[in-house]
Amino acid sequence: MVEIATIYIIIFLLLTTIQTIVGVGVLVLGTPVMLLMGHSLPESIETLLPISILTSFINILYFKMYNKKNFFL
Repeated sequence: MVEIATIYIIIFLLLTTIQTIVGVGVLVLGTPVMLLMGHSLPESIETLLPISILTSFINILYFKMYNKKNFFL
């Protein structure tokens, strides 16, 4: 059981990193991954949406903190 949780954590960290760098990741890539792992669509969205919102919020805070311009692009 611990191995499955570890795999999920690694997948979410990779997807979060991709979302931070590229702008897509957690929802675009995470939903199909979770569907392939046997989860239902509502369960996938319920898990991934808060992660995506949190990642986006952290990015906005980062850009505001360092006075970066064009942080909505």
